[in-house]
Amino acid sequence: MTRRRRRRRPQSRKSRRVLLVAQNASDQENTVT
Repeated sequence: MTRRRRRRRPQSRKSRRVLLVAQNASDQENTVT
């Protein structure tokens, strides 16, 4: 169980980074247009 919990931590961090990247990309597009 502890191993599964440890594996879930990096995944949530990755998804958060992906969301941030997606937001940054949309922000850049908005500023460009």
